Amino acid sequence: MAETTEFLLSYKDLATSIVKFMDLHEGIWGLHFKFGIGGANASFSQNEITPTAFVPILGVGLRKFDQEDSISVDAARVNPIAEGPVTTELRGILEGKK
Repeated sequence: MAETTEFLLSYKDLATSIVKFMDLHEGIWGLHFKFGIGGANASFSQNEITPTAFVPILGVGLRKFDQEDSISVDAARVNPIAEGPVTTELRGILEGKK
């Protein structure tokens, strides 16, 4: 069987993965990319040099959104808080109910 060497995620899948990684359980969170910009003279043929811009992705994160769209997810839906005797009791302790 061939070894998997690449994974490609949709924007929604990437947002969901980060929401779960950050352990977020409420709010609408969308992807946020931080871009840089640079330039250089590039040669695409032997006789021509062209000023060229390049835009690196410097970071990827999440930002609060007002409504869900193609790059955001509702944390309550994609990463609900697990309910059970341990988590319910722990939540009560954390909220000062016990």
